[in-house]
Amino acid sequence: MWDQKRVLVTGGSGFIGSHLVESLVNLGASVTIIDDLSRGRYENLKKVSNKINFIQANLTNTTTKNYFVDNEIVFHLACPIGGVKLMLNNQLLSSVIPLIDKNVYDSCIKYNIEKMLYVSTACAYPTFLQTENYGDYSLREEDAFIFGAKPESLYGWGKVYGEFLGQTYHKESGLKVSIVRPFNVYGPRENFELDKSHVIPSLIRRAVYKESPFHVWGTGEQSRSFLYVTDAVKGMINAVENTSNAIPINIGAMERIKIKDLALKILKITGHDTNLSFDISEPTGVFTRAPDISRARKLIKWEPTVGLDEGLKLTVDWFRNETTMNK
Repeated sequence: MWDQKRVLVTGGSGFIGSHLVESLVNLGASVTIIDDLSRGRYENLKKVSNKINFIQANLTNTTTKNYFVDNEIVFHLACPIGGVKLMLNNQLLSSVIPLIDKNVYDSCIKYNIEKMLYVSTACAYPTFLQTENYGDYSLREEDAFIFGAKPESLYGWGKVYGEFLGQTYHKESGLKVSIVRPFNVYGPRENFELDKSHVIPSLIRRAVYKESPFHVWGTGEQSRSFLYVTDAVKGMINAVENTSNAIPINIGAMERIKIKDLALKILKITGHDTNLSFDISEPTGVFTRAPDISRARKLIKWEPTVGLDEGLKLTVDWFRNETTMNK
């Protein structure tokens, strides 16, 4: 399917996007990237830099529609994203996400794009399903709307809107749309800056630099499931290959871990022997989150293959190598 396919990836120099671009190139696709480099880095594409077409542009600008011409498939990943503090920046999120998404959908219609993938989020789910009262409940795709949409932040609301846009464009204009909701993706090339990072890169950075005592946000009892980046990329590609009717699909690991246990695991992998210190003044997000992936197994023949221990070791090794090279 992918040999010589003309593929456009928005946000392709970012953490997940760059891994996706590498996979598409390896599959034989001809890849163009649109990215404003606000979070991504061109350096992330160094393995395939001579095999891609890179366009630096901001997708909030309607003139970027012209860059979609002559492409057949679009993977839409571009979005302001970061740790829990960025997710509370409602002034940014309320305007940027809908504007980017509308421009991308309109561009796909204008240039007769064959198929588009919209990357949504696990933050689309109602918060009350992710409380201590629900224990180990695994979130099903229909849960995002069956109780009424009640995401935890405007980031979640923005992505819910993006999903509805995809369903509308599919029904009214015939655009073939695939939608995935990734759950807590981690791995090499993620942003390790402490003020912008998610929990795993934040913990790894501080463990490698021997923070002591080792600070954990909240009580440490909150839990998440974590998905290694290559598994996430495979889920996105499988979704495009197997779906086109704008039905959302969870891609994530079903196994969840408490954040305090995650911290201890990372300390062990990095060889840092210290005590945990819990800071309940910092934001922690919902109490628990993990997906039901029955739909992914059935519709796109996908489930994760990289375990948490393996993925964490690969990520720690990458960060240590990057730290050594940049000294």
